[in-house]
Amino acid sequence: MYLLNCHHVKALALWFLCALGLAAGSKVNFPAWNQESELRIRSNHNSDPDQCRWRIIREKESEYLSVTLAKGKNRYPGIMLSPAKGLWDYSGSAWLEAVLSNPGSKPISLTVRADNPGGWKKNPWSAASVRIAPGKTATARVYWGYAFKRKAYPVDPARLSGILIYANNPKQPITFHLHAIKAGGHTGDTPPWITRRIRPENGVLWQPGRKGILIQAFGGSAQTDEQGIHITPPKTSSRQTSTGIFLSPGKKTLWNLSSYLQVEVHLTCIASAPTNITLMLENKHPRNGSNCVSKAVTLAPNQKSVQKLSFIQPLNPQNRLAKDAWRFSSADVTGLRISIERSAPDVKLIIHRIEASTPAFSPPDWLGERPPVAGEWIQTFNEDFNTGKLDESKWNCYGPNYWDKKSHWSRQNLIFTRECILIRYEKKHGYHNDAPDARGYGVRGGYKESDFAGGYLDTFGKWRQRYGYFEARMKLPTAPGLWPAFWMMPDRGPQITPVWKRTSTHNGGMEFDIMEHLTRWGPHRYNVAMHWDGYQKEHKAIGSGSIYVHTDREGFITAGLLWLPGKAVFYCNGREVARYESPRISTVPAYMMFTLPQGGWDNAPLDITKLPDDFVIDYVRVWQSREFLEKDGQNPP
Repeated sequence: MYLLNCHHVKALALWFLCALGLAAGSKVNFPAWNQESELRIRSNHNSDPDQCRWRIIREKESEYLSVTLAKGKNRYPGIMLSPAKGLWDYSGSAWLEAVLSNPGSKPISLTVRADNPGGWKKNPWSAASVRIAPGKTATARVYWGYAFKRKAYPVDPARLSGILIYANNPKQPITFHLHAIKAGGHTGDTPPWITRRIRPENGVLWQPGRKGILIQAFGGSAQTDEQGIHITPPKTSSRQTSTGIFLSPGKKTLWNLSSYLQVEVHLTCIASAPTNITLMLENKHPRNGSNCVSKAVTLAPNQKSVQKLSFIQPLNPQNRLAKDAWRFSSADVTGLRISIERSAPDVKLIIHRIEASTPAFSPPDWLGERPPVAGEWIQTFNEDFNTGKLDESKWNCYGPNYWDKKSHWSRQNLIFTRECILIRYEKKHGYHNDAPDARGYGVRGGYKESDFAGGYLDTFGKWRQRYGYFEARMKLPTAPGLWPAFWMMPDRGPQITPVWKRTSTHNGGMEFDIMEHLTRWGPHRYNVAMHWDGYQKEHKAIGSGSIYVHTDREGFITAGLLWLPGKAVFYCNGREVARYESPRISTVPAYMMFTLPQGGWDNAPLDITKLPDDFVIDYVRVWQSREFLEKDGQNPP
């Protein structure tokens, strides 16, 4: 570690202030440097003595810091620039950037990190990486609150404790030159890679007078007035067989329609004959229609109508899951395409209004009373959570957390009302499974302690079943960044040890994800999936993240799985939503789980301002056919 006192730092401080752009013209105040106080330059923490070397190079027209990094004890060798006293103040800026060059003969990759004070477990920094070609100069720009283009720790630019520039595990020594560090932008500036998602006010995507909507015509013309958008094909003949418009919310902007289940287009068709049109709600880069919602209709001439484009569409004609299945995200809509087939020369379409809506829904009366298919069914499990306490003959409230490594489970986060149980997620420091004395990762996965608490339920070791119908009525949380799920894992019984063999998805076992939700998706969408043959190289899976469903009047969904030999059929609110038929369908008994970590593969960052939030479970019910009760050697109740 190198500490330069006032004596030695005078020239270096002037170099930082001028060459690095931290003095004149900067709106940011740097009292430590422009008072010629001590400046600290040191190697990254826990580095070998020879892993990082630096020196100032003064040439006729420029000065820069030359740094050489080598392989050694620290996988991330680098230099840390920090004030010897106090903190740096970048308040009012949106970003910090470093101008770097590569004098070598091979490309190099570097990361620039700006730190706040705080323990490393909280990751109190913003960061950005840059790849620099041989002999070239590049800029790494770090936006406050982002790390590697993802939302991260909310760094306070008024309290910077240091700037770290490092390489990731260099195989050979690399050299880079630091030419400038400067701050810029204004508080609230959006990083250029960020796409805005807007929720249309009252669901209205477009109506006369609505500003900010881009309307692009193709194969003809489009004019707007107080009546609407007038779409007219060209008067002269054209090779193009269709005409229409594409409406979008603007550049780098998407519509977030996750609160809705359909889009309504109010229109009038003026023509001498029936006219065919296609409505298509698109995500970014549509892949052969696989990530868009479309509907082709024939309009009667000279009539007004309302065309409804529903997000609830079958995965394919048989509802069978497939790797190339339809996928659509209502939270990421790039625009609406309206195409007219030129079946008549005088056709014209007038679009009066476009809005998103959610149709009324009432579940079938029998829902929750029996499985959705005929048969001689016998109820084998019933939990209404109406006793005010956990029935520990059925449920465990402690278990693993292999999924986010940021949350711990606590019995206190299972909260009972008169009719439901709430699995609560909140920002609360504590120990995994309420066990402060647990060592390492605690009981079957999860960190010993964390700053976020959640509830947990499973029936492992207390109840399991092979085949049958499994159902739960649930209300999903809404705070961005949460990951609730109702799922099942194999349980071969206590005679199989150790636990990982007992619960393995190899050898006939399978994970069933009956309802897996990411709160970014909104209340009407969830995922179903199956995983088998472990979670390493042999892992196999199939599923769909585009299951769109109604909620009932109280905001609940009822999700279920019909599990039979060679068949898994998924239901919501009594309606089949997906199925998979294969000889590989699990033949091993399974137990049920309800989990609520944070994260997930397609989620938003956790918004702690929306916590606490609850995953509400009304009931859990399971039925078995008499045939399999007798085959498995069990007697009907």
